[in-house]
Amino acid sequence: MPIDPDKVFDLFGGKGGLDPKGPNYVSPTSLPKIDYNDPLTMLKMFKKMIMNYTSYNKGLTLMFKQVDPKLDVKEIERAGEAMLYERAYTYISKFKVKDKKSQEVLLSYMDDELEVAFKLSIKYFEEIEEYEKCALLKKIFDLSSK
Repeated sequence: MPIDPDKVFDLFGGKGGLDPKGPNYVSPTSLPKIDYNDPLTMLKMFKKMIMNYTSYNKGLTLMFKQVDPKLDVKEIERAGEAMLYERAYTYISKFKVKDKKSQEVLLSYMDDELEVAFKLSIKYFEEIEEYEKCALLKKIFDLSSK
């Protein structure tokens, strides 16, 4: 049975995907807004990035090895690691250490994975001698043990 292109296009909002009011249209205003200044969002993004990195990096490294076996994969791993920790730090650096609500959120959200994320991040920034970042991470982490 041949595929009917019009039916396929209808899945994406009409022929050529140009009809914005197609059957599967999702209005951007109907999507939930993410508050990146919310302490819980900051913690979740920080943890998710660090914890998901290992599996992502393995897949990326494998892909590059297959494309070009002569490629220096270690350099790609270092670049990926730097991008990860810097990006994760942008989320956690907005955490308001002196804010009582933020402290309460940290205490209620702290788990083994978040603890690992803090420890890995502190270790990474120690190795590249960015001690200001280590200090902030340690300060936030220490709040969780009060």
